[in-house]
Amino acid sequence: PTDVGPGGNDAQARSQYHAVFLQVNKKMSHGIQGGFSYTLSRLKSNNDESLGVADITNSASQIPQDYFDISSEYALSAFDRTHRAVVNYMWEIPGPKSGVLKQIAGGWQLSGITSFQSGQPFTVFTGQDTNGNGGGADRPNLTGSGSFDWDSEHKGFTNNGYYTVPRTAAGAVLPFSLGNGNGLKTAHRAASVWNTDLSLAKSFDIKRTRLNVRIDAFNALDQDNYGVPTTSMSSADFGKNLNNWGNRSLTLSAKLSF
Repeated sequence: PTDVGPGGNDAQARSQYHAVFLQVNKKMSHGIQGGFSYTLSRLKSNNDESLGVADITNSASQIPQDYFDISSEYALSAFDRTHRAVVNYMWEIPGPKSGVLKQIAGGWQLSGITSFQSGQPFTVFTGQDTNGNGGGADRPNLTGSGSFDWDSEHKGFTNNGYYTVPRTAAGAVLPFSLGNGNGLKTAHRAASVWNTDLSLAKSFDIKRTRLNVRIDAFNALDQDNYGVPTTSMSSADFGKNLNNWGNRSLTLSAKLSF
């Protein structure tokens, strides 16, 4: 574990990381090589982002809800990923050993990396200065009832009375209306993420020259990375997922050596 900074009610931040790491590798034999690694971890902190990067501050605020109660900010970090597993592999595809067919169909190599990791923890915010301290990290109240429901694909959610905040007659969140909400920091986690990158490569020898051809497929299986839905209760899109989920991309490259 690592523990940085004394924490408490001062200008310093505190974080603590615990992890168990496992790695297994297979050396090249019979045209196959590969490896597997897995990390089980927990990262807690009372501040995650000092530079205002939106992907992080939308999940765990850059500033505390209450400057006089930094201890209530100590929770799962937005950088926490409980599980992360990665498999790498390479296969020298069998083919003709000689002749013209060897030049065309022999010597191809398929390699890739497949990874899985837990989703990003995030916080539900009021989206207004509801405690009146001039900050913008305010959290709503937990009701002790109601429900916080994810859709079937875990890409967006609905707040059915689970969180409450004072609103105007028109439905807008009221500033200076709540005090410090008892909603928990980073209490929810976005959908987990899968990704596979593949490469197919071959070298062609032509007299004194060599042509290397390579095809790379990033996110080859076109798997979605939903990310964190809209976390502000002041937004009309609260709970909706407006992210670009990513897509498959292919590149073709060639290098001629002589």
